[in-house]
Amino acid sequence: MVGALPTLGAPLLISAGPRAWLNRMILSNRLLVWCGLISFPLYLWHWSLLAFPRILHGSATSDKTRLYAVLIAILLGSLTHLLVEELLRFNV
Repeated sequence: MVGALPTLGAPLLISAGPRAWLNRMILSNRLLVWCGLISFPLYLWHWSLLAFPRILHGSATSDKTRLYAVLIAILLGSLTHLLVEELLRFNV
């Protein structure tokens, strides 16, 4: 039943339209839109960057290492969106 809540919530947000407060104020926030745009490239990058140090050292990594991996994943996700997705979408 809990898994059905996002499934039911998405059509409700869509049917509310672009003038609904939540859609206007929250979901159209530039930071949230940017997070949505890089979400798939970030998904592709983050796991390998978090797993690689653990494979190299064979144990749990430090918080500092994980933070750097996440920051690098965000950077690479942004670049992938900009240099791959945008170019393919608008230049094909």
